[in-house]
Amino acid sequence: MGKALELALTLAFEREAAAVPRVGQPLRTGVSAAMWRTSQALSLAGLASSLLSTRRSVRRTAGFLGTLGALVLRFAVLQAGRASARDPHAPSTSSAPGVAPPMWLGNSRKNAERRRWIGSASR
Repeated sequence: MGKALELALTLAFEREAAAVPRVGQPLRTGVSAAMWRTSQALSLAGLASSLLSTRRSVRRTAGFLGTLGALVLRFAVLQAGRASARDPHAPSTSSAPGVAPPMWLGNSRKNAERRRWIGSASR
């Protein structure tokens, strides 16, 4: 059940990231995309192996494939984050509807002082 849930969550994560095209691009191209697809294939192979066989050696292999798929998934997300951080045109704030902007972007007097301080520190 955990392997099936992990596969479902990777698909949901990919769909969520694709809502903003520049953000989801590292999951579709490059090294991170290859790692992402490999992790899904390994997890799917592990799930299928565990469901289709009752032999101990096959179940052990299924566990190994599932663990390897989960590990590759973590590195794929890390690599995609690095690729997204290197992209100067990727949105730095959320453009999703209903998500509040960061607090320091507000219009209050206190935040105006913060913006002046941040602006003077970057010069």
